[in-house]
Amino acid sequence: MMCKNRSRRIVALLLGMLIYTTGCSSNNSSELSSRETISTDLPPFITSDTVSTETTEISEETETETATMEDPTYLAYVASWEFPENFGSLQEVRVYQDQVYLLSLEQTESMETKGVLFCASAEPEPVFTELFADADEENFIGLTDFDILSDGTICGLLCENTVSVPYDDPNFDEETFDWDTYYENSSVQYRLVWYNEDGRVTQKLGLSTLLDLDDTMMQTVAFTGIRCDSADRIYLTATIDDQEYLMALDQNENLCTVQGDTSEMVTLCSSYQWIRCGSDGMLLFEKNNDDAIALYHVVITDDALWKTQVQVSDLLDNMTLLAEDYLSDSWYGLWNDVGIYRCEKDGESELLYSWTNIQQSAEDVTKVILLSDLKVLMMTYSAQGELALYLVVPEEYEQIIETEPSLKPTESEDTSKVEESDHAEETVPIATDVTTLQ
Repeated sequence: MMCKNRSRRIVALLLGMLIYTTGCSSNNSSELSSRETISTDLPPFITSDTVSTETTEISEETETETATMEDPTYLAYVASWEFPENFGSLQEVRVYQDQVYLLSLEQTESMETKGVLFCASAEPEPVFTELFADADEENFIGLTDFDILSDGTICGLLCENTVSVPYDDPNFDEETFDWDTYYENSSVQYRLVWYNEDGRVTQKLGLSTLLDLDDTMMQTVAFTGIRCDSADRIYLTATIDDQEYLMALDQNENLCTVQGDTSEMVTLCSSYQWIRCGSDGMLLFEKNNDDAIALYHVVITDDALWKTQVQVSDLLDNMTLLAEDYLSDSWYGLWNDVGIYRCEKDGESELLYSWTNIQQSAEDVTKVILLSDLKVLMMTYSAQGELALYLVVPEEYEQIIETEPSLKPTESEDTSKVEESDHAEETVPIATDVTTLQ
């Protein structure tokens, strides 16, 4: 009897445990379902090896897509430009209709600095032509910067009497130097000059007459650059008492007033860069002491200088530099520690070339110009501290140049369109798209 009662108790106990377990399982499922319904934006719980494997595969695909976005669009062929024997030290580079103009500085027998201009086509092995070889040498004494007007003529910035600048004198003694004379003459050294196609000066403008300086104060003035836009408007930068300024000339060759201000000069941050943009005017990229950045579009309208802040690419930061862009469908370029990009007005950007492929360090590059046909001109410092030029072209560009004379259509190709036209367009180099090689 006691055994029967004991058996009944054991059965009842087991039955109770089974009912309790079933109830708990039902409640847990109900709570999980309820949580998934409320928090629909949370990822699902991983409950099996199959789900875990699928999640890993998706993650790998996402990482691959992200890496591909940073891959360059084109592979590069890099050519180092060899300068002519009579080439001095490279000072500045400008571009006009895909022709590259170089300013070389040389010393005359009287120890004055003379600027010599060269021109070459943007090719891996350029042929340099000296501009104004037969012109009067005196017209180019003190030429420190230049730009090219829409008709192909040159506008230059001259700094005369350069041998009198104290920091160029190895025997300079600040205690015995006549500072009053230097301060008085520092602004009158500068001239704007316009050259014709033969290198003859057709017009000269003294820049000291444009400045309204306080004669009661000692001020140092140094004009540091000249640029012109597509409408031949002239822009100037200057350093006055350690402060940077931007100014521009109106149609009467007087300084423009700044829109919304009575000043004739725009104060610049100590770290700035300005380039010619794809549309009217110039682009000004500033970085202040707090590492804040801003991009401005600078134009001259109704004889007034306008400075308007514009949208920037997400890639622009305080370590980025602007690249001048002559591609027809983009606004400006930039480069950072990854590579060289082109940027649209809406901020969209495309990585053209990576430094890994170019085999150059971004820290050594001082200037980048985007040319047509996806070519890029780079100015860098050599190991000896001298400026050097490199031309970056799409990888297949050289192959096309070498094989172009022997290229003939196959039998399967339709040549009727070529036969109909006596003015077939030149073959445009086709870049190697990286995505086709993967």
